[in-house]
Amino acid sequence: MSTGRVISIVGTGTVGRALASALHDAGETIRFGARAPAAARDALQRASPALAAIPVSDIAQAVRCASTIILAVPFAAALKIVAMVEDWTDRILVDATNPVILPDHSGLLLGTITSGAERIAEIAPSAKVVKAFSCAFPEVLVQPSLMSAAPFMPICGDDRAAVNMVIEIARRLGFDGADCGSLKSARYIEPFTMLSVSLLLAGEPRGFAFTRIR
Repeated sequence: MSTGRVISIVGTGTVGRALASALHDAGETIRFGARAPAAARDALQRASPALAAIPVSDIAQAVRCASTIILAVPFAAALKIVAMVEDWTDRILVDATNPVILPDHSGLLLGTITSGAERIAEIAPSAKVVKAFSCAFPEVLVQPSLMSAAPFMPICGDDRAAVNMVIEIARRLGFDGADCGSLKSARYIEPFTMLSVSLLLAGEPRGFAFTRIR
């Protein structure tokens, strides 16, 4: 059943495609935003005929058409994209980027005293920035309901209504969406990804997730 809202995903890489597939299956109306829409359409066609049916436009149009925008691009690109949009007023901007990992996977670029999400909020002060979907592998994002338990998904932001909506979406997808408070909590959520990277480097196969038990 359609929710009636439009969610634009900026980025057609593995994370963007995984989220698009999961959200589409959950009844959300999805569109992609890309710097080169024609090339993105070709890549989506090669990746999946189902994804190829999702509209692709330039980033500015994708933002105009949606009330919720998910950034699913590398962090450096996300900063440029956010700065490129003149007005984010009344839009929820979901930061699914990972600025914490150095190129050689040896450690953190940011952490504990600031966060990528806070930098994005500084560039787009009129946006309702929510940190979410950054600490799960694409293999988990695409169909979290198939995991043996609901994968833990920490979510934070300064606008309570926006955070609650993203938590609701995450739970509909099959995640254990957890309200972690203000956007400052992104300082701890983002480095959490480094734990998964460390496990991978130690030999853990991809596609695992963390769960919360009581």
